[in-house]
Formats: sequence, C-alpha cells, structure tokens
Amino acid sequence: MSLISSIRKIYYPVIPLLFSLMWIFLVKKYLHFVVYSCLQDRSKWFGELPWEESLQDAHEFGKLVLFSNLDPAYSSAEVEDIVWNAFNELAEQR
Repeated sequence: MSLISSIRKIYYPVIPLLFSLMWIFLVKKYLHFVVYSCLQDRSKWFGELPWEESLQDAHEFGKLVLFSNLDPAYSSAEVEDIVWNAFNELAEQR
C-alpha cells in the first residue's frame, strides 16, 4: 500500500465534512453581516417629516404654541427655556 492510498483512506471521508463546515461558517458570517448592517442602518429607514407636516401634526394634536409678541432678540435656547418654565415640556422651535 502506498503512502498516497493510505492518506486517501484517512482523509477522504473527512473532506466532505470539512467542506460542509466551511460552507456553514461562510453562510453564518454572511448572515451576521447582513443582519448587523440592517440593524445599524435602521435609524435611516424613516426620515424626519418636513417642517410644514410637523407643524400641521402639532396643530392637529393640540401641541402647537404660537408666541405673538416675542422679542426677536431671544435665542432659540431662551425660547426653549420659556416654554419649559411655562409648560414643563420640551420644545422644538424654528
């Protein structure tokens, strides 16, 4: 019996198992990459509403506050503080 034939007898049954394990490993790595990348980008699935739609939604839900005599010298942070002190609510201003 030659050396090559003895190697074939030992390793021949193992070769399909190695290919199967390699295939499982590659599929698992690919699925991990696809799932992980999808979960990382889920913050980009839905964009923010345009300002007009956001304003319309706030009006429909009764959350719109209009200041008629507000000094234009106030910064946006100061306007947020005014709303916070008056209503104890966070505000988005424009």
